[in-house]
Order: sequence, then structure tokens, then C-alpha cells
Amino acid sequence: MSKAVVDCATCGRTFETTKYKARRNQRHFCCRACFDGFGRTECTCPQCQRVFETKSSRAKEYVNHFCSAECQTLYRQSHNIRIQRQCEYCAKTFEIRIQPTANLPFKFCSRECHNRAMDSRFEKECPTCHNTFLAKPCNIKRGGDTYCSRGCKVKGKERTSIEKAVAHILDTLQIEYIDQHPIGRYICDFYLPNCLVVIEADGFYHHKLPKVKVSDARKNAYLLARGYKVLRLQGDDRNKLPPSAENHILEFVKMPGTHVQLPLIG
Repeated sequence: MSKAVVDCATCGRTFETTKYKARRNQRHFCCRACFDGFGRTECTCPQCQRVFETKSSRAKEYVNHFCSAECQTLYRQSHNIRIQRQCEYCAKTFEIRIQPTANLPFKFCSRECHNRAMDSRFEKECPTCHNTFLAKPCNIKRGGDTYCSRGCKVKGKERTSIEKAVAHILDTLQIEYIDQHPIGRYICDFYLPNCLVVIEADGFYHHKLPKVKVSDARKNAYLLARGYKVLRLQGDDRNKLPPSAENHILEFVKMPGTHVQLPLIG
């Protein structure tokens, strides 16, 4: 195996090592003691005056260095070290018992002030209901936080061709309805308040999928348990309702009791 000559980063002694280690490592140590002693410096404990070793980075970061936690506690109790700081959020003056560092800058007087200062949300107007809500910039970049709620998001979307056909039939029959109406945890396409009827305008291909069928069944059971009648109308491949859809709506509206109408397949 090929050898290479390097210098120890701690004591400076020259020794041999493999070319692979010489090429891979930036620093080289001749023994374990030199490895453990690299980057360490001697400090004096201000409480017991004992000399001990610590990392050079810690020696530069802190003013006082203690050999143990007990010495640190005794030193603070005897000297009663307190530093006054001003909160960067509410400008309130508060006291701390340790020296601020890069890791612990103590910029805020409480967790509440910290959370408010770190909150990057801003007020935004919902395009559907025109109410203001708090939006996050990170969600805006991903295309979210456009609407204040899921209901406004659904109402803000453009109607599908099947929903337009159902709305045209209801307008022709002069039946009062509310589109995209929330009921519990679900949002219904059309809700007829005078007869407690829910009409769902489903696309034939999408609602033919097994997962969507299970979801539709759960929605039907949820609405039936709360006293609503559910009518599902499915369009054909051309997103059109069958000619008998108007008659089915009239029959279903006049039908007493709770019932689930089977989908109409064109």
C-alpha cells in the first residue's frame, strides 16, 4: 500500500499514513491524544480557580468558563448576575441571568412576543366572500391561501358543464336552490331548502372509479342520517345530462320521505 508523509495538526510531528487518508482528510493526527487535544485551550474557572481545558470555539463565545455546572450555579448565586434587555417586539425591559450569546441572543421578553415577531402572515381579502384572513407567504408560493375557507374555494371555482346543465334545469323549473352549500363536513353541489333535497352533478368517468364510489356512498349515508334526500345525476361522455333528467328532478322533489335516487347514465 502506498504511503504519504503528513504533519500532525496538533503537535506538528511528521509521520506516515496512507495516500487515501492523506487525500481524504484535511487534518491529520499522529495519536489519539493529539486528536482529542486539537482545537482546545486552557481556561480558569472563576469560582474554584481550577485550570481545565475547553474548546477554542467556546472560549471565544463565552466570557466566563466554568469547570462544572455546580461552579456555574454557585458563581451566579454569589454574584447575582442580571442583565437588562429590551424586547425587540413590545419594547418592554426585562432581566436575564446569563450572558447573551449567538445561540441565545434573548431578543424577546416572552414566547408570545417571539411567535408574533416570527409570524410572517399578512391580511388578504377572500375573492369569494371578501372577508379578510391571515395568509402565509410560503403557502402563496405553492398556490394556497387564495380563499379563506374550503367553502369559498369551492364556490370560487367555475361550474362544470354538468353543473351548468343542472342549474339551467332548476332555473327553468323555477326551483329555489343554493349551489355549493356546506352541510356538515361535506359541500353539496345544489341544495333545495324548501324540500331538503340535495342534488349532486357527477361526471360519469370520475365517479365510476372505485375510490370515488366509496366516498359518494359515505356522503349519501351522512346526508341521509341528517334527514336530507339525495339525488345524483350523472352525465355521459360528452358531459351532458340525459333528456329525462328534468322529469327525474320533478318526481324526486315531490317524493315524500328520504330516498337516494340511482344515478342516471346516459
